[in-house]
Amino acid sequence: MNRFERLLYKLAQKYTPQQIPRPQEMQANPADPTAHIRRLARRLAFDGVLVLVGEVPPEVRTAQIIHVEDWVQSYSRLYRVLTEALLPSYAEIEAFYADSQMPVAVVLRGQALPVLGIMAGYIVPYVALRQDKATQSSAEVSALIDLMLKALAADDLTPAQTDDLKMQCAGAIKRIMNATLKQISLTDFERPALALVRRPRQQAEPSFDMTYIETDDPQTPSEQLFRVPLPTRNPSGTPSTSRRPPVPPLPDDGDDSTASNPPSGRPINRRDR
Repeated sequence: MNRFERLLYKLAQKYTPQQIPRPQEMQANPADPTAHIRRLARRLAFDGVLVLVGEVPPEVRTAQIIHVEDWVQSYSRLYRVLTEALLPSYAEIEAFYADSQMPVAVVLRGQALPVLGIMAGYIVPYVALRQDKATQSSAEVSALIDLMLKALAADDLTPAQTDDLKMQCAGAIKRIMNATLKQISLTDFERPALALVRRPRQQAEPSFDMTYIETDDPQTPSEQLFRVPLPTRNPSGTPSTSRRPPVPPLPDDGDDSTASNPPSGRPINRRDR
């Protein structure tokens, strides 16, 4: 297994045993060698485990922890904006490094399963496609938010609540789009979002740079996976500006409780509200 095949498989074993793929499902198709990875990443997201991958530019690697934390907090902010409006009892989220390799891989875990699934199928691939500022469009982001809220069945909000939610979502997405890390998407667009981002007369589906997904670098030992937590809130409420040390190496031993224990309560779907 390459790095991302292994990470996703280990996450399924650890958190969602029902999603452990059969051996034949983990075999790459020569015509689409990363399809099995994208499928498993999507299934995990809809079970509350979203894997984010980002490339840290060389010029900021000496202080990369600042940028990684801001990136994670931006995604966590979007999750909380949606859950606090739609599923307020399930707004907590946790984050931790998947391993110690590059590009950075981070795991987000939350209990509002459809919110993480929608983020995987709408936001993550959208950021990977449109992070280049030359292709950003506020009208397109607004349309994307409308599709997300429709998918989340957010039709019981008042018009004022809906407008406020859209405004907060737009701000959170803008912050993600402006992150220093270059987004690498492990998940495909959900069909409604795919229809949105296709340009006029564009026949082919949007494609992503999947170079990093297919690499087979030296692997982090299993006992060191999913161990180092990341903050999902900035205590000051604003992006960090102070210089911090680089990301520390993963520990060889120690307490694994932060990454292995879910937030309190049971996973919830929107229909359970």
